[in-house]
Amino acid sequence: MGAIASVTNHLKTRENIFPFMSPIQEHVDILIIGGGPAGLSCAYELALQNKQVLLLERKETIGEKVCAGGITWSGLLQHVPENLVEQSFPEQTIVTTLQQCKIRETNPIIATVNRVRLGQWMAKKALNSGAHIASGVKVLSISDKHVTLLNREQQVKTIRFNHLIGADGANSLVRRFLKLPNEKMGLGLNADLAIHRQQMQWHFNPRLFANGYAWIFPHKETCSVGAYVQSGSIPARELKKHLIKWTGAQQLHIPSNMIKAGLVNYDYRGHCFGRFWLIGEAAGLASGLTGEGIYPAIVSGCEVARAIADPTYKTARIDLMVNKQRRHNKMLKYSSKYPWSCQLMINFIVLCMRMKLIPFQELEMAD
Repeated sequence: MGAIASVTNHLKTRENIFPFMSPIQEHVDILIIGGGPAGLSCAYELALQNKQVLLLERKETIGEKVCAGGITWSGLLQHVPENLVEQSFPEQTIVTTLQQCKIRETNPIIATVNRVRLGQWMAKKALNSGAHIASGVKVLSISDKHVTLLNREQQVKTIRFNHLIGADGANSLVRRFLKLPNEKMGLGLNADLAIHRQQMQWHFNPRLFANGYAWIFPHKETCSVGAYVQSGSIPARELKKHLIKWTGAQQLHIPSNMIKAGLVNYDYRGHCFGRFWLIGEAAGLASGLTGEGIYPAIVSGCEVARAIADPTYKTARIDLMVNKQRRHNKMLKYSSKYPWSCQLMINFIVLCMRMKLIPFQELEMAD
């Protein structure tokens, strides 16, 4: 119970955590559904362009999400304030069933951030630039011209819009309204433990995690421990058992009720649909290989904002991410075809990384 109590107290004492309560008007130029990194970066960028923008978030607190909290040097680490970085790692430990190695670079390869603190920082930036944000608001339905919602006073309201942006995650309501399927999904299980570890670790064991992996990501006061797999490769209940078994071998103890699950959508089908737009995981812009989503969310949010502000703007950075995602999907396809091919591919990639033939950045969404 000590670990649970420590994490709970840590969550209660975080500073500057509060809901956002901008007024909800009957008509807005640009309406964003979802207050994660994608929606917040989009709102910030649009407000800089003097656009009228309102962001709606279902949760009371901006930033909460099941996530290991890793950001990369090639992606976001260079652009996040130093006080938001909990720990940074110029060294990565990679463990397979046949080998163990350490990947070292001059700059930090990955750092960890607290998702709530990151979300609150991004929300304040968006507010200061002129965006409006309302949290604790549940969208009930979407039509071609308006959305119906339940506000924090439990009143049903209707908002008309000129543009609607879906930033509402893997199970996006906007995506469902557009009748886009979700056929490529990942599943992540995560627990935040009140323990201290020095090394950031990636563990590949096909018998336990198919062509996915387990991780140990140290934060400032906690440690994120979890597993990620291609959805459908292992049933969620079985994956949970495998995670608990694996953590026991790492001399860690995870209470079953501390493990949280989250889906990762990497089924990209486009981001512009007339007056409707999709960004982040709502657009399927995550890595199916690693589950990385924060960087694609922020980049796609900024790119779509610029495309709305300037119809001639070409969203080239989204195209680059889609190309990287396709390469990741090919690796997934080959490694999931046969169990032996999974073992072979994982160990071959790790060997090439040890020999510096493949950079760690090849596993990232940043290009």
